[in-house]
Amino acid sequence: MLSTAVRPIGVALVVLGWLAVFSLPRMGGPALRDLGFMVKMVWLPRRNAADVLCMVAILLFFSLFVASVCALGLRRSFLYRHADDGLVTRGPYSIVRHPQFLASIGMVFFTSLLYGYGRGDLPMVNCALFSLALWVLSILEEKELRAHFGAEYDEYAERVPRLFPN
Repeated sequence: MLSTAVRPIGVALVVLGWLAVFSLPRMGGPALRDLGFMVKMVWLPRRNAADVLCMVAILLFFSLFVASVCALGLRRSFLYRHADDGLVTRGPYSIVRHPQFLASIGMVFFTSLLYGYGRGDLPMVNCALFSLALWVLSILEEKELRAHFGAEYDEYAERVPRLFPN
């Protein structure tokens, strides 16, 4: 089954995307010092309005991720679904078909804005590549869902946008 390959690859892409966001070295500083710098930044923001808005957005997208996992259930959220699982269309899944992906993209985007200052275009390039990887993964996952649920999924896909709400 396609999910045997797609889901672990998807999890690996998500993990690599998150690692890439936080592994960008500061100009002229060693990686260990960068880690300390980022920890301080999380707990001690610069407290300007843009940083506060970014932190609020990160928390909102994290909340969307948690709500998506709760709606789907832990055993179906990450690696494998069971053949008898039904199509989930409630909660965040009534807004977009892939709310966990949307939440991840939102968190990476606002994290890149918040901590990417002074690092050039690299954080936003990483965010764009991460978003593209999740877009491709959503297409692959939808092929599997269409094959499994048939007309029920087609009707759901007609009503609900793939990744970004209308």
